[in-house]
Amino acid sequence: MKFIKWILLSLGCLVLLLTACPVGARPLVVASIFPLYELAKDVGSPQADIRLLLPPGADPHSWEPSPKDLLFITRADVLLVVGHGLEPWFEDLEKALRQKKQHLLIASKGAPLRFLGQGQHSIDPHIWLDFKWDAVLAQRLGELLAQVDPGHADFYRHQACQTAKRFEALDQAYRQGLASCRCRKLVLAGHAAFGYLARAYNLQMIALAGLSPEAEPTPQALAKIIKLIRKEGITAIFYEHPTTKRFAQIIAQETGVSMFYLNSGASLSQEEYEKGLGFFDLMEINLRHLRKGLMCR
Repeated sequence: MKFIKWILLSLGCLVLLLTACPVGARPLVVASIFPLYELAKDVGSPQADIRLLLPPGADPHSWEPSPKDLLFITRADVLLVVGHGLEPWFEDLEKALRQKKQHLLIASKGAPLRFLGQGQHSIDPHIWLDFKWDAVLAQRLGELLAQVDPGHADFYRHQACQTAKRFEALDQAYRQGLASCRCRKLVLAGHAAFGYLARAYNLQMIALAGLSPEAEPTPQALAKIIKLIRKEGITAIFYEHPTTKRFAQIIAQETGVSMFYLNSGASLSQEEYEKGLGFFDLMEINLRHLRKGLMCR
């Protein structure tokens, strides 16, 4: 983080020259993670220039911006982040960005957050999996872009309404699709990324690890999950990425359950990126896998 502060100081003079958006230029909107990038594209493109910081396959919990990324961040007319510890680099930059009166949209601000203990870093940051809140964020972003680029205010507000409707439709699809499942226990061979989704659709999330994807599950945690699956007659284990797939395989071998992939949407895999999948595509695939794994009628 000291490196980030040093880069910021060295870019200071250049930033002063670049922060003002030239007349006729598209406003620059920079998003920290994939769901916010998709949201910004739906609301702002093509009138705004939308950029994503997190590269395919990167972990938002540990990724740090390069000097080029920092230049984009400090030049941005609008910066979208989740907050509450998901982007460690943002904690160092927030004060400086506010001092230069940069427009910030912090997705977790005002959200119906989940708390898993005491302190800021016990807050579940995966708020983009609350689709009703995504609809609220779309409207907020539309208003923010209307302030930044008043010449296209009507366009941004219209797009924001359309995007909010898409999220409301996605919420309804999940609500109907998961209403009559034989199993309501969502067992994850990884970290607790799907708490908001579980809360919204009356599922019980049981995760092998905590909020951090870097946490290695203990043998005791594995044994506890295996015992629970056998006791409750659970028939599916879900995994999020290759690092957790191996734990899902161990559990499947011990219990005979089926394995299903879920993507939290925070970052695309290289394969998903090459296929051109969007956030709504990922969530629709997730719903299909959830319905199969939870035996929904």
